[in-house]
Amino acid sequence: MRDDAPEIMETDHEKKFLLDPYLDWVAAEGPPVYEGFGLDLLALETGPWSRFDAKGAFCHVKGRGDFCTCYLLELDPGKPTAPPFWMFHQHFNTAPEPARYPAIGMGSRRYPFSTMRREGAAGKSDADIKKGGRQIEYSDQNPRLHQQWLDAIAKTGVPSDMGEFIDETPFLN
Repeated sequence: MRDDAPEIMETDHEKKFLLDPYLDWVAAEGPPVYEGFGLDLLALETGPWSRFDAKGAFCHVKGRGDFCTCYLLELDPGKPTAPPFWMFHQHFNTAPEPARYPAIGMGSRRYPFSTMRREGAAGKSDADIKKGGRQIEYSDQNPRLHQQWLDAIAKTGVPSDMGEFIDETPFLN
């Protein structure tokens, strides 16, 4: 290191200096974190991520600032992830091998750009829609969606792993 090189300052949690709540949250989530100007998502190692009940990784592109995040989820065959915040959708893998799903979000907990994002950060996303939240329980979803998924996995020979979440007997006749 050169004598005239600037000193790299470290985060000091005790003095509350150079804190980044987003990066603290990322560290507490558990999956690996990658940062670079370009990332090969197919080559990244993933780790357990309990929030999604799947393996995943954070993928930070240098220069992103605090406004754009990306994460990668590895979906096991025949199993969906836990639904992400603020969205009425699920990710299903119908293939017999794991699939990867990159997800990108705008804004952050630090700078929530919308009322929906602020309410989601407060836990409203995880509540049943019948109780004022934004989550549709499997038992309340349109039965057509589950049948379409069962038909798709039947074509690839993947068994369903959803029996503990939804009674599949009406679909299997």
